[in-house]
Amino acid sequence: MALHGIDIASWQSDMDVRNMTADFVIIKATGGTGYVNPYCDKHFQQAKQAGKLLGVYHYANEVGYEGTAKQEADFFVKNAKNYLKGDAIPVLDWEASNKGDVQWALDWLNEVEKQTGIKPWFYTYTAVLDSYDFTRIADNDNALWVANYGANKRSNGYNKNATPPSTRGFKNGAACFQYSSNTVIPGYGSPIDVDIFYGDKTAWNAYATPSSGGKDWSKQYYTTNPGKVKAKTSIGVYAANDVEFENKLSTRKKGTVITTKGIKHAGNGCPRLVTSKGNLISANKDYVQKIDSENDEPSGKIDENGKFDSATAKRLQQIYNRKICDGVISGQIKNKANENVYAAEWGTGGSIVIKKIQEELGLDPDGNIGPATVKAMQKKLGTAQDGIISPRSDMVKAMQKKLNTGKRPF
Repeated sequence: MALHGIDIASWQSDMDVRNMTADFVIIKATGGTGYVNPYCDKHFQQAKQAGKLLGVYHYANEVGYEGTAKQEADFFVKNAKNYLKGDAIPVLDWEASNKGDVQWALDWLNEVEKQTGIKPWFYTYTAVLDSYDFTRIADNDNALWVANYGANKRSNGYNKNATPPSTRGFKNGAACFQYSSNTVIPGYGSPIDVDIFYGDKTAWNAYATPSSGGKDWSKQYYTTNPGKVKAKTSIGVYAANDVEFENKLSTRKKGTVITTKGIKHAGNGCPRLVTSKGNLISANKDYVQKIDSENDEPSGKIDENGKFDSATAKRLQQIYNRKICDGVISGQIKNKANENVYAAEWGTGGSIVIKKIQEELGLDPDGNIGPATVKAMQKKLGTAQDGIISPRSDMVKAMQKKLNTGKRPF
């Protein structure tokens, strides 16, 4: 069985892919380290809406944007990552000025696989295959998409009997064959590139599906929910949908105890821990350690150093009999009063233990540490009332002294 499809770039900006007679569509996404096809997403969404199979390709060493294999792989994944979660096959388009640098191509292919969990296709034409030795790429099991147009005469419709040319170095031949750039397909008036894929829909989807590549993540990562972990070093906190860890929301200091409720995975299969707030943290055992008791730390006296840190926050939670003692003052709207609360987690909703303190101080219990709350805390503890928690605060130091006696400070 074979499938028939097209590959397009910005040259076909006016195409409505939904109208095309095609089993699959492969779209140029990026080039080099700086080019993004402005019509890629439009065409991608049209194809997806029409139920067509998909691929996205990167043009290596695009003129004016040449980079290293790592730089170009990073650029491609950054811009195409939302397509590479089971929807599309990534492809390296290998026909630019560096086409003799086989190691560059192999490095790009491996880097994209490392970041996405998908083994990319390798596209080039027969003259390049005949000029250089690509055995290393064939041995790496990257599928070949090869181009050879022959006479390339104007034609209409697909050649359902297109036979791939000789593929030097690739003993298994080509997975896909681009046999014309001069064919008119129903749905578009101008001639375009056409291709035949030697497989069915199941085979195509297998190429597009991320895989851990047989890697046993459990050796280095928690692959099931540990329930509660302690940070072994400072770790980042990321939004619920940021599985690639691109934009850090905040940092949890060493020693912070964090409640977890599940596992998510990055594109390459790497596990992430889902916190009780729905955010993500590392599941790497070098960074977090499973603990059994929510009161595991701190024990004994806390440092009376004036720093509103996770140990101080946890002791507050313990003293005020909170069910969750994770050392985090959650749901804080950042302001001048609380910007030096090292245990703060920025967001909305407020902290349960702060709400309890506000109630005892006769304040509106919104759970946020603002100037009015800080002034009331300072007044209760007999320190200067400026409404600001400084990096080493006299009010916090007085609070720590109270906490070390086992008494509620407010």
